[in-house]
Amino acid sequence: MSVGKKHWEQMKAEIERLTKMQDDHTKLRSDYSKLELFHGQLQEKYDKDIKLKDTTISLQLQRIEDLSKALADSGHQAAAINEDLKKQVIEATEIYLQRTWKFLEDRTDLVDATKEVVPYLPHPLTMEEDEFVTNYGQAVNKGLKNMRQNVQAECKKRAKGTWNIVILHGKLCLFSISSQ
Repeated sequence: MSVGKKHWEQMKAEIERLTKMQDDHTKLRSDYSKLELFHGQLQEKYDKDIKLKDTTISLQLQRIEDLSKALADSGHQAAAINEDLKKQVIEATEIYLQRTWKFLEDRTDLVDATKEVVPYLPHPLTMEEDEFVTNYGQAVNKGLKNMRQNVQAECKKRAKGTWNIVILHGKLCLFSISSQ
């Protein structure tokens, strides 16, 4: 092979290498442009997410502040509940509502039972009936709970020391009810 032909082939190989490098460079520029576009889209999404989270946090902080204020206001209202009246409501519930109310299934039952105990209180109400239901409804519920516990305790006392006969699987069994 002659020097000219050899030089020509080296030049041809060098041109092919440079062309390949130029193609690779063009592809890299294209990929870089796509990455810049994708980065811009991600940045926009990130900014939107940050704004949304900032708004959500601001709303939650406002809600916490409102709830804290409401809680502080209800603390003042709770302090306004008269403990003597609360005890009277519990006692009246235990005495006068024991035959008509055993369980309260929902808020409506609680309101009805609370309104029903009003005539049995020793003093007339000095507040609106709705305010009374709000402030002393749980006292009525506690009175009914106490009443049920008292009935169960009485039944247990009466049954203590008695013998019961039970037939289990065709066999006669005796057992005693103890206080345990």
